[in-house]
Amino acid sequence: PAANLHLTLHFIGDARAESLHPLKQSLVTALSGISKFRLELRGSGVFPSMASPRVLWLGFTNKSREPLISLASCVKKACAEVGLTGDAKTFKPHLSIARIDNRFDTANTLAILANLTQFQADPFDAREVIVYSSDLSGHAPIYRAEAIVPLDENHDKI
Repeated sequence: PAANLHLTLHFIGDARAESLHPLKQSLVTALSGISKFRLELRGSGVFPSMASPRVLWLGFTNKSREPLISLASCVKKACAEVGLTGDAKTFKPHLSIARIDNRFDTANTLAILANLTQFQADPFDAREVIVYSSDLSGHAPIYRAEAIVPLDENHDKI
């Protein structure tokens, strides 16, 4: 569902509820002075590989990637400061738009990907960082916003 679309800056994994307040405070400090910025989606791809596609994603322009990488680094540091190390993978800016299960063959995936190679959307603003929890017990994940940290309107730290 469209409501599930989000850009993961840093995946924490399992965390206790009592870590939420310290995490939010750490994020507020880490993101202080970082302004909202423009994002532009362009192109597409799959993870982990074309031979075994599991996730279909949309990419970001080079201009969008730099501030996203900086923002993700700030978020990762804020998480680490409260003991939430999470995923050690290098951040690769992308927007996951579909999970591909075994019933979907590679030819269909390639056809969809071919239609998205020149994908471009209208620019939009990154205005906030949201900490989500996820419930993976049903057919589709359910994401719940646990904390929202707005980016500044007028500063330029990134």
